[in-house]
Amino acid sequence: MSGESILENGTRDVLNKSPRDRLSWIQREHWVNTRASNVAFQWMEYLLRSERTERPECLHITGDSGRGKTALLRNFSELHPVFDSGDPLRKKRPVLRVVAKPEDRSGAVATGAASLRYMIMRAAWPDARHLTNHCSVEECDETLKVQGVRLLLIDEGGELSIAGRSAQMKTLSEVRGISSRLSINIAFATVEKYEHVFDMDDQLSKRFKRKIRLPLWEESQDFRNFLSGLEAYLPFPERSHLDRQEMVKWLLLYGEGNTDAVVTLVRLAAMWAISREANFVSMNDFEMAREASLPPPIAIRDAAA
Repeated sequence: MSGESILENGTRDVLNKSPRDRLSWIQREHWVNTRASNVAFQWMEYLLRSERTERPECLHITGDSGRGKTALLRNFSELHPVFDSGDPLRKKRPVLRVVAKPEDRSGAVATGAASLRYMIMRAAWPDARHLTNHCSVEECDETLKVQGVRLLLIDEGGELSIAGRSAQMKTLSEVRGISSRLSINIAFATVEKYEHVFDMDDQLSKRFKRKIRLPLWEESQDFRNFLSGLEAYLPFPERSHLDRQEMVKWLLLYGEGNTDAVVTLVRLAAMWAISREANFVSMNDFEMAREASLPPPIAIRDAAA
């Protein structure tokens, strides 16, 4: 049976194009919804639409590296893009996504409340220069108010707590202050080892009591549905049946239940299949993806062309 009927529209568009076009499509970031992400999306939509209160309800998303936290927040924010009036000072962002991983900005790794404000301002004004001296509490608050932010998404949030106790408490105080002063709901994503980051602050532990955990994959219908979703982005005329039992067990074994690792194996296997001009991705292609010490030659050749 032809696999074309299960393909996404964009995949069908590149089905009969050149190998380079198909390789480019395979290597793009494609979003596949899951049960956990669907639950998270619904709660974030609720927080976005809910009435403003003095003690806004917040959401804590946890999961170790490669579980899909960043993709989850990014895709939700893309559903609510900035309203651009043409005046850079009148942007409206109902949802603001902040990547809060500390960075080296003047010889030292930035941590604490000042770092959080800087990252919020950088996310709100991505084209601005010289933000370092314009990240006071007042300026940060005014930006969030002017841009109409109702839901603040903070990715890599636990990284802000790696400093000493004093810096940790100041960071938590800043999170609580933004939430309270501006009545902004917050979705905060951390790796599992920082799951208890809010326990140090009694108010925040109550506001972030709703938690969604992104677990490792295991053999389940949910994982089969995820693999079927991935296959919808593979530009081949015949089905590869990624959701078959043999493939499910193989991907769980060598992908170790990690979303990023599974996606990488599927991408590499698909590129090996294109390199041999196959109509679908076979188990041999997956073995090549696992065992080969170099990327598929066709990918290297096209990249250099």
